[in-house]
Amino acid sequence: MIQKLKQILLLSLVVISCKSIQNKPVAERSESILFEMHRGGCYGTCPIYNLSLYNSGLVKYRGIRFTKNEGLYEWRITKEDFETIEALVVEKFNTSATHNLGIQDLPQTTLTINKKYQIKFKGSCPKAYREDLREIESLLMKNANWESKY
Repeated sequence: MIQKLKQILLLSLVVISCKSIQNKPVAERSESILFEMHRGGCYGTCPIYNLSLYNSGLVKYRGIRFTKNEGLYEWRITKEDFETIEALVVEKFNTSATHNLGIQDLPQTTLTINKKYQIKFKGSCPKAYREDLREIESLLMKNANWESKY
């Protein structure tokens, strides 16, 4: 009888102590995005993809349609390349703007900077951003790893 009472008491303590533990999901380390580019489609076979640069130097590429590499890919850029991109973004892409959005059959490009500014254009990149955007794209793609993550 005493043995049975001890077992019940022990079981009660275990149940009570388990209820006091809160099962909370572990928060993921959030990385902020410095620069995002989304290339949209057209009526033909225009490449559709997203390219994101995180503050850690992580680059994520998602080829959606009509790209050489479809799927999700990740790689890192060097600290020097990140600093170059960051300087260009801060200096040249620090405003929101739209260009040529009324044209129907041209792919739309949307640039999002620090989740604060958006630059949208259809067709070719406006002259004010053209060279800088080419340099950013070149630096982002320099270390591309085309082994799919998923």
